[in-house]
Amino acid sequence: LADQTPITLADLPPLPAGSAGFIVTSFNWSKSYDTILGVVRRLADAVTENGAAKVDELMRKAPEVLGFDPKSDLCDSLGHIVCLHIDSAAGVPGGIGAGFAISVQNPERLRKALRAGLQRLQEASSNAITSTEEERAGRTAWLFDMVNAPIQPAAALDKKWLFIGLNPQEVQSFVLRLDGKLERWKPSPAENEALKSVPKEFVALSLLDPRFFYGRAITYFPIFASRETRTA
Repeated sequence: LADQTPITLADLPPLPAGSAGFIVTSFNWSKSYDTILGVVRRLADAVTENGAAKVDELMRKAPEVLGFDPKSDLCDSLGHIVCLHIDSAAGVPGGIGAGFAISVQNPERLRKALRAGLQRLQEASSNAITSTEEERAGRTAWLFDMVNAPIQPAAALDKKWLFIGLNPQEVQSFVLRLDGKLERWKPSPAENEALKSVPKEFVALSLLDPRFFYGRAITYFPIFASRETRTA
């Protein structure tokens, strides 16, 4: 799992201008799937008779249960770049937003897998989780409703990226950045200075602004402290 393809800053998805930070890593989903499955099969054989055969039978039934093949339809369709970013301007409770982007290799196959998987999820949850599909600037997008959840996550599938946000506005902003209609993140002078110590190629990188998290901690500490006092 540690043997991953190196990436560079140029491989980043279009992050929001003024982002409070991001974590990006290179992760080969297909190779990791095979590696993890191999470990599970060996462990199953070690703890029970014909354990590996039972795992194989379970995985053979997976497409019927999920609505797609987890290896060929999902893992093989995803790229190896995975990025989580903080969006300080996102309109979510508390003003803290986050987006999750994964590069894509086969958007058509991935789109079919997601449609089938979301349908099965809705059925399995007895409509506690529902999704509405729509088009946003030529991309397939999904809006999610979860019973009693304070947020409305959303996702969009581009030919190069799958993006998941905590609300539809984050997804819309991501699409606009892809099209060059919104400003993208560029490293500040301080970030540029910090990045000088980072190799040009890497398999993982985190760049976070502690001032953002310190500010949120200062904002919410009195609220939590008052709750603790009332509880006591």
